[in-house]
Amino acid sequence: MVSKRIKYARAHLTPRRHISILARPIWRRSYLSPDSNCLPRPFSVCRAALRARPSKRIKMMAQPKSVQRRFDRAASQSRLSLQYPRAHRGSLLLETRNRLFDLALPKKSALMHARRLARNRGTLANINSLLRGVRESRYQKYRIICEALQRRAAAREALSEPGDWEKHNRVLERLAAPKRRPPKPPRPTAARLVHRCLPFTASERILELAKPAVRPPGLQTDLKEDAFSVPPLALKAKCRPRIKILARPKTRGRRAKA
Repeated sequence: MVSKRIKYARAHLTPRRHISILARPIWRRSYLSPDSNCLPRPFSVCRAALRARPSKRIKMMAQPKSVQRRFDRAASQSRLSLQYPRAHRGSLLLETRNRLFDLALPKKSALMHARRLARNRGTLANINSLLRGVRESRYQKYRIICEALQRRAAAREALSEPGDWEKHNRVLERLAAPKRRPPKPPRPTAARLVHRCLPFTASERILELAKPAVRPPGLQTDLKEDAFSVPPLALKAKCRPRIKILARPKTRGRRAKA
């Protein structure tokens, strides 16, 4: 519901007077120091702003970044003729070509959709004029001619003779047949020897490497005479502190004390 204060303001005060009253700061919420932006009359301008003179920096900042040069006949005969040179006569007499008009026309499908949704007579008249321009444009005529040529070519290439139907059926059979994949090459057998290896003679180095290693039993081989015997070097060895640390089992977590 509208409060009584607003009803009274609407009935007795003008909108300008009401806005000026609402623009006054509330003394309970105002700051200790007066704010220069809070004016008793919001539509009034202070004397300092009227008498102020802009500095050079403000004048420089007020200038536009770029001035768009335009041809003006009145200014061309005055002192501004040097700053704004006169335009070429050909550019003044330039007329838009029909090709640009044809390229600027929207698509026919978009116009047809807009025509269905249009409810105003003026909008319908504008859409009808654009459709008339699309129909009369040379690009639309060229498109119609191309479509007619395509229809004639399709009718010319139609299957009219019985030999054409046989050729067409053969093409369909060839396309419907499954693809033939070539057979995989045969893998070479493991027992087969290459003929080049038969006349090969091994060298002394290869014969030496081909012989098995001969080591005394019981020291470096697994074929020991006594399986429970320990080598003397292992009995004399001393464990390092690093190995002792690594030999301890890992503790994933400590159990809680009961």
